[in-house]
Amino acid sequence: MNESAREFGFFDAAGRPADLCSLLGCEAARYYIVPEETIRFTARLSHVMESDDMVLYGSSKNWSAKDILNGELTEKLNYRGDAYVNLVVYDSYAKLAHTVAFIFPDEDAVHTFEALLAANGVDVSFRDLDAEAAWTVRFVDQDGAPVSGCIVNFCTDETCATVISDENGVASFRGAPYAYHLQVIRVPGGYAFDTAQEFTADEYGGELTLTVTRL
Repeated sequence: MNESAREFGFFDAAGRPADLCSLLGCEAARYYIVPEETIRFTARLSHVMESDDMVLYGSSKNWSAKDILNGELTEKLNYRGDAYVNLVVYDSYAKLAHTVAFIFPDEDAVHTFEALLAANGVDVSFRDLDAEAAWTVRFVDQDGAPVSGCIVNFCTDETCATVISDENGVASFRGAPYAYHLQVIRVPGGYAFDTAQEFTADEYGGELTLTVTRL
C-alpha cells in the first residue's frame, strides 16, 4: 500500500471493533485513507483462493488470480462521485466476497460513509488502528465516596504500568489496545481490599469501579 496510506477501523460505542461485514456482505474488510490519485498495493492469496474463479475487482478494472500473484498492482482511484472505492477479492464460483478494502481520499469521505452507515442503523466511529485506548479504574468506599492513593498495575505479559488513584478516586491509563491484566497492589491506610483479586481490562478501553472497605 502507498506510504501515505492510513489504515483505520470502525468501532462501536463501547470501543469494540464493529463487524460491518454482516452488513456489507463479505468475510473481512479493511479500511484505508489514501490521499493520492493512484493506489499501489500487493494482494496475497491463500492456497484456497488460487483458482481461476478468483477475481480482484477495482474501481475501474479487475485482475485475475494470475495477475495478483505477479506482484505489485496499481490503479487510478476513480471515485466517480462516491465517498470511497472498493477493492474486492471475489470468488465467482462460491459467489462470495472474501475481502473488501475500502479506500477513502480523506477524513471527510470517511465521515460521509459513517453517515451512510448511521442511516442504516449502524452507529460507529472511525479510529486509526495504532491509536491509543483509555482505561479508568474508579476506587470508592462502601458509601460510594472516592478513595485516593490506591495503587493499581496495568500489565501485559512483558511489563507493567503503575497508576495511583487521584483525589477523585480515579486511576487513568492510556496505551495501545490490549487486554491488560489489572491488579490492585495497595490501598491506603484505614482501608482494606483483597489484593489477590485479578481483573482483565477490555482490549479497547473501558471503566471499572472497585470498592475498598473503610475500616
